[in-house]
Amino acid sequence: MRRYVQGLVVLSLCVAAFAVGCRRNQPSLIDRNQPPDTQLWFAPPDSTEYEYLVHMYWRGVDNDGTATRFIWTVRDTLATDAFRWSPAERLNDYREGRITSRTDSLFSFTAYKDVAGVGVRKSRQAFYVASIDDNGVIDPTPAAVEFVATIDRLPEMRFVTYIDGVAHPYSSDRTPPADTVGMFKPFQISYHGITRNGNIQAYEFFPLSSTIVLPGANIWSEDLTDTLRSFPNTGVDALPAGSFRFAARCLDEANAQSQVDAGQFRRGVCQVVVNFDPDTRITEVFNTYFRNNQEFTTPINFTDGVPDTVPFRSWVNYRYNAWDDNRDVRLCSPTDPDKCIDFQVKYVRDSNRVPGAREDSGWLPRNGRHDSDANSATDSNTVNIGSLEYEWYARGIDENGTPDGTPPLFKIVGNYDPILDSMAMRDHFNQPLNLATVDTLTWNFYKGIGWPYNAETDTFDTGTGKYTKKFGWSINATGHDDPRDPIGSAVQSWRYYVYTNYNAGTNTGTFWALGRAGNSWFPGPSVNFMTDTFQLTVRYNDPDGDDLFANQPGYFNNLVTIVMYGRDTRSISGDFEQNVYLNEVPSGAVAGSGPSKKNLINAFPTGELGRWTPRKVVQFYLKFER
Repeated sequence: MRRYVQGLVVLSLCVAAFAVGCRRNQPSLIDRNQPPDTQLWFAPPDSTEYEYLVHMYWRGVDNDGTATRFIWTVRDTLATDAFRWSPAERLNDYREGRITSRTDSLFSFTAYKDVAGVGVRKSRQAFYVASIDDNGVIDPTPAAVEFVATIDRLPEMRFVTYIDGVAHPYSSDRTPPADTVGMFKPFQISYHGITRNGNIQAYEFFPLSSTIVLPGANIWSEDLTDTLRSFPNTGVDALPAGSFRFAARCLDEANAQSQVDAGQFRRGVCQVVVNFDPDTRITEVFNTYFRNNQEFTTPINFTDGVPDTVPFRSWVNYRYNAWDDNRDVRLCSPTDPDKCIDFQVKYVRDSNRVPGAREDSGWLPRNGRHDSDANSATDSNTVNIGSLEYEWYARGIDENGTPDGTPPLFKIVGNYDPILDSMAMRDHFNQPLNLATVDTLTWNFYKGIGWPYNAETDTFDTGTGKYTKKFGWSINATGHDDPRDPIGSAVQSWRYYVYTNYNAGTNTGTFWALGRAGNSWFPGPSVNFMTDTFQLTVRYNDPDGDDLFANQPGYFNNLVTIVMYGRDTRSISGDFEQNVYLNEVPSGAVAGSGPSKKNLINAFPTGELGRWTPRKVVQFYLKFER
C-alpha cells in the first residue's frame, strides 16, 4: 500500500507540471477532483450497548467519480476532532487501516476488558470507515459510530486428567476434585475452551505451583490442537508431594478471556494431588484406673459412635496402625510399606458446661513426628483424663511428609456425673414442706413469726421511713458421686436458683435473689451435704401492716421454683495437669510421672470444670395470712 500511495503522488506531480507548462490558463486535474463522501447506513445506535457481533453496512458517494474502495479501522473510543482517525491526513492512520472493496462485513468487536484483574464483559468501541475514489483520494472525514459492545458470558475452560491410562474429566466452574496421582508416576492434562462468542481463537497455559518448567508456558498460541501437556514426574521433573495446580485460559472472537481463579481454584484451574495419603486405623482403646492400690484395665467400645465415660483422673490408652498406599513409589522401603510410616496424635477437649473450655492440642509432637514401633507400624498413646469431653485422633505420615487426610477418631467423656439424692425444706415454724406436691408456705403476719423461728416485733427503718419484718426458712440437699469415680469422690459444692414465672424448657424465669441463690458455687458443711437459710425482709408503711395485704410483693401468691445442682469438685480447687505418654501405659501412674512426658495442654482448674448432677426442681407457693 505504501508503494501505491507513493506512485500516485509521482503521477500527480507529473500531470500537474505538464498542465502548468502547456495550459497555464486551465485549472489542474487535482483541483477538479473532489474527495468522496462516506456514509454508514446501517450500524448500532450511537453510544448505546450492543452485542459484540455486528453486521455493518457502508457506502461511498463521489460527485466527480466513483468510490471504488474503502479503508476502515476499529478503536476503543472516538477521539476528539483534532485526533480522530484520518487516513487522508496522517500516514500512521493510513497504515492502521484495512483496505476493502466490500460495502458490508460482519465484525466481532472487543467486548471484554481486564480492569485491575477483574474481567468486565463490556467495552466501548468505535468503528471508522472512509471511501477511496477512482483517483485514490480518501474521504478526509470518515464516517464513525461509537457504542458499547457486550457479551453475556465469558468463555470457560474444561480439563481432563489422564492418570494410569484413565481419563478424569471435570468442569472448571467448580472446586476441582482431588484427582490423585502416585508419587513419581507420570500423568497428562488436556484442556479446551467453550464460548458463546463465536469461536475460540487462542490458548495460554502455565503452572500455579511447583518449580517445574513447562515449554511454551505463558505464551498465547493459535494452534488449537496443541492442548495436551505431559508431566514425567520423575528425576529433575519430579513434583513434590501435595497439590499441583495447572492453569489454562482461552481467547474467543469477542477478545474475551476465560478467567483463572488463583485464590479459590474454581475457574481455569486443574488440580492434581501428588502422592496418595496413607491410611490410619485405631485398633484398640483401653481405660486404666486405680482403686485400693490395684490397677484395673477395661476395653472401650469405640466403634459404636457413642462416647464412653471413664473415671476422673484415669488413663485412656489407644493403639493404632497405618500403611502407605501401594499406588505410590516408595523411597524408604519398596517392599515394606510399614517402614515408611511415622505418626502424630491430636486431642481436642471441650465442656458443654463451661463456655470457653475448648482447646485443641494441635498435632503432636509439635516439632515433628514420633517413630513407629520397631517391628511394625503399630503405635500407642496414653493420656490421663480430666472432667471434660474429648476427641482423640491419630494419623500416619509417609516418607514424603503426606499425612492421612481423613484421620480416625473416637470420643471419650471424662468423669461420671454425680447424683443428687434428696432435697428438703423447712418453713418458719421449722416444719418440713411437702415437696412431693406443690405445697404452700404460709406466714401469719400478726403472729410476728420472724427470724429464726421466733417472735419479732415490727422495726422502723429511719433510712427508708418504712416498717420492716423478717421471715425465714431453710433448704438442704444430699448427694453422692458415681462409685466408678475414684474412691473419696463426692459432691463437694452446690449452686441453686430461685425463680418465679419459671420455664422448665429453657430453665429460666424471673430471678429472685434469696440466700445464696445465683451466687458462685459454695461448699456445704460436709461433703455430700448442703444447707442454707433464707431471710426475707418485708417493708410496709402501715405499722399494723394492713397496707401490705393491699400491695403485696410480686412473689407472693405466685409459684416459686427452686432449681438445685451439685458438683463433684470443690468451689475452690487446685489445678489438674493433663499429660501425654507415647508408647507406654505407666503402671500405677499419676499425673506428671513417667518418662516421655508430653504436656498436652496447660493445667486447668478442676473447680470450674467439675461434673454436675442432673438438676432437681421443687415448687411451692408463698402466702401471707392475717
